[in-house]
Amino acid sequence: MSRILLALFATALLLGQPLAARAQDERADEIEEAGQRLSEADARRILATPLPAAATKQAQVDHYIARQRAAFTMGNTAERIAALRKLVELTSEPGKISPWAGYLWRELLRYGNQTEALEMGEALANHRDATPEQRLIYKSDLGLDYASQGERDKAARTLAEVDAERKRLEPTLGPRSRAYLTISTERLRAAVLNSSADAEGSLAAIKRALVASRAEVEATRSMASAGGLIHDRAIRQRNGTMTYATWLSFVQGRNEEAESLARQGMRLAVEEKTGGAVLGYWQSKLAQALLGQRRFEESVAASNEAIAAMLAAGVVPSSQQLTGARTVLMQGLFGLERWAEADQVAFAMSTAAVDDFTARGVADNPVLVSFLHLKNGRLDQAKERIEGTVRYRQRFNGHRHPGAIEALGIRAMVRQAMGESGNALDDYREVLEFVFAPDSAYSDAQPSGLRGFFLPQVLRGFLKLVRERHLAGKTDAALADEAFRVADRLQASVVQQAMIDSAARVLATTPELAALARKEQERRAKARENLSRLNKELAEEGRLAREAKERLEAAKAAKQEPAKLAELAKAERERVRASREDLKKLRGELDTLDKSRGEHQREIAQRFPAYYALVNPKAPTLAVLAKLLAKDEAFVSVYPTPEATYVWTVSADGPPAMHVSPLTKAQVAEAVAKLRRDLDVGERPDAGRAPFDTATSHRLYAELLAPARATAPGAKVITVATASELAQLPLAVLVTKPAEGAFDGARTAWLVREVAVNQVSTAAAFRALRESRSREPAKLAFFGFGDPQFKPGPVPASKPGAVRALVRGKREAGFDTETFDYGSVPPLPETRDEIAAIARALSADPAKDALYGAKATRAAALATDLADRRVVAFATHGLKPGDLPGLSRPALAMAGTSDGSSPLLAMDDVLTMKLAADWVVLSACNTASDDGRAQEAYSGLARAFFFAGARAVLATHWAVETISARELVTRTFRHQAANAAAPRAESVRQAQLELIEGKAGPGFGHPFYWAPYALSGDPGR
Repeated sequence: MSRILLALFATALLLGQPLAARAQDERADEIEEAGQRLSEADARRILATPLPAAATKQAQVDHYIARQRAAFTMGNTAERIAALRKLVELTSEPGKISPWAGYLWRELLRYGNQTEALEMGEALANHRDATPEQRLIYKSDLGLDYASQGERDKAARTLAEVDAERKRLEPTLGPRSRAYLTISTERLRAAVLNSSADAEGSLAAIKRALVASRAEVEATRSMASAGGLIHDRAIRQRNGTMTYATWLSFVQGRNEEAESLARQGMRLAVEEKTGGAVLGYWQSKLAQALLGQRRFEESVAASNEAIAAMLAAGVVPSSQQLTGARTVLMQGLFGLERWAEADQVAFAMSTAAVDDFTARGVADNPVLVSFLHLKNGRLDQAKERIEGTVRYRQRFNGHRHPGAIEALGIRAMVRQAMGESGNALDDYREVLEFVFAPDSAYSDAQPSGLRGFFLPQVLRGFLKLVRERHLAGKTDAALADEAFRVADRLQASVVQQAMIDSAARVLATTPELAALARKEQERRAKARENLSRLNKELAEEGRLAREAKERLEAAKAAKQEPAKLAELAKAERERVRASREDLKKLRGELDTLDKSRGEHQREIAQRFPAYYALVNPKAPTLAVLAKLLAKDEAFVSVYPTPEATYVWTVSADGPPAMHVSPLTKAQVAEAVAKLRRDLDVGERPDAGRAPFDTATSHRLYAELLAPARATAPGAKVITVATASELAQLPLAVLVTKPAEGAFDGARTAWLVREVAVNQVSTAAAFRALRESRSREPAKLAFFGFGDPQFKPGPVPASKPGAVRALVRGKREAGFDTETFDYGSVPPLPETRDEIAAIARALSADPAKDALYGAKATRAAALATDLADRRVVAFATHGLKPGDLPGLSRPALAMAGTSDGSSPLLAMDDVLTMKLAADWVVLSACNTASDDGRAQEAYSGLARAFFFAGARAVLATHWAVETISARELVTRTFRHQAANAAAPRAESVRQAQLELIEGKAGPGFGHPFYWAPYALSGDPGR
């Protein structure tokens, strides 16, 4: 037990009542909690003033009150913790809990020893001298601690107790206590709901807490005197609420929202002069949000600033905040492959955690340690550590437990690095068996946080092994098939977590599915708790064994009689036996839970296959994929890596083939960037005469698609699965033959002249579409949404030949989502004509079968019955995360409203729509970004439409010119209407050829005009 708790219990103290709880005397509460906000100079002076030698007890109390306030002003947490400890000691009175105990507890939790903080919280919540009101407040905070430590059941039980007790005590609570409890209880509710996979409920609860906490700051600020009194407790509680909201946004994949909150926190820390550790904390949250967006360089910089600020403020090195900041820093360094620096961070964490069991669990993770040994060339140390970890986890957790699989994957990488390729392959295959098992959930193999990093590393290690064997001529069909499925899993990873997070909306609208998912989640949470208990029991067994050995050695050294020694040895063996019986029982419970959870996974997959394919996609084998293809189709998967690019080709009537190109991921990205610059030329007045790098285009074709076309020469439609940078390029613009002379788009050997091209993110997504295509065709032709009115007033008329405006990302520091002017989104008047033109091409009524202007709202899109329309079109801005402040999901910009509701049709909304559309058209999307994140957002939006029931999505890659855009989409649908049996991809191809050949008018031969619309999904009819 910690020294502070021993001191408190020795005198039955934990004195007075917490400042938040003194409802009986509001004035006294205000005097103690508030005070003239110190200037930095005054704070420095107070901290430099020593305690007089002969100070009375009251003088000492006043001295340490001033010191803790000065330390708060300076952000010096070490000084504040020390002052609070002295205050708890000095204000000791029998039968009371110190008014400073609660402050000490929360400060320890954030910036001190985490184990001591949890012990103190439990002691306070159960202290015999606590008043009912104190106990209630302590329990609400303790529940949050349980939630942060993953103790879901304890947190849920605590919330139930707090709700019941709060209802009983409500009439007796003062306004400050009532506000405090409202905020802390809603925070706890958010934590419990989040652990129960109720994403919407948790977000609603934390938003209520945020509103209440901000109101409490303003209420207490208004009570301040003209001299500037500020209620620091309200500020601290608001900060705590914001921090939890930031964390919640991050774990739910809402990284842009987390970034916005973190920047607000940094601004408030400066404005309210709470700097030091508070500023450092917000910098660490910013780093975490940037990490979630894979902005690694920025994340590392923010992490380093956060750690420096916290250390300067005296934050305990093993504290939750510093441990968290260093963990984020390590992940950023992993993303940049700066292994030596990551090694130094891990060493600092391990050194700091010597006396803190909770922090040591993070720093001394054997898989992490082994991985860093491997990446820094310490192969013998890596092998020694990981071999023991694999044996240990397999023995106590089971061979199929995610922790054991994680360790096995790292051992495979170590064995591979040591030249043991055969043993490495055996380990890799055991990992793959788990990853692709039907009852293995996505998050089992790739959890969030630092551990989520290991599986992609393992899978990429496997691909390296495949490449080595391929170059040595040792690749067989089984290995090529495994490599294909691994690459597809890695392709999916870039958007999969966002899909899982957004699928919460689907659960909310499907009660039967929600009930099944909730049971699975409950068993998952129970398994986590049992595993935590198992780990504690294992640690206890180790402690017992060490102590038994020490006692026996001491007895031998004392030359005790043999009979007594035998009796002692027997007692020690009995203790170990009892401990192992407990371990065996826990292991059995874990096995039962794992079996039950697997059964639930299989039931969900059987009864709700579309949902299961959305949240837990499994790549098909090459043989399964071949059976899904029509005779004239081919499927090509392209996966660039830092070492090479892998290409697999599958057709319906021939053996699959694997090709490994020497083109690296960096070279592919450079080539795509060059071609995008030549394609996205709408700002040039002479776009039709802009140059195009045919040599680079032909090189990509020769390396990536030429071998595929040789494998499937009869294919008329090619579906290409790829992600990230390459997916930003409409592959129809690849050039099949070297160009001669000056560039002339009308004469260039474009790939589209020979085959129709369709693009998808993964083979798993393609499989889900093909396996769900048996349905009644929609009876009605079309419905569209165009020219949404983003702000009141007249909209400028469209100009023929104009280039459509795009929304550019807005990432300014401190940009406030609540004050963003939605009316500043660029209008799209020309899209009204495009929607009308599509309607006429499909013999629909442009007036009745479309909504324009102020009527084209999100609410209208969700309320309109689209389930019987063959074509649904949204001619509006497609937004990626970050395009608008705090936007964390891809969305479509719909008309603004005056009722305060969101004008954005987000990916979460799309998942709840009911469609039977052969086509969804998305005009004004933009898949360009430096690292491919915009395309990933589009891929997620497309997958949402597929889940909703669409067969294919036709969307733009860049800002289009209005006339050519209208001609391309109308000609596509005219061809489709006139050729009912033609594949969708062929209709797009024919429209593109007509623009290239001048049939839609002169000057459209440049791919800027004919290539922006690309098909994704099922290319067939």
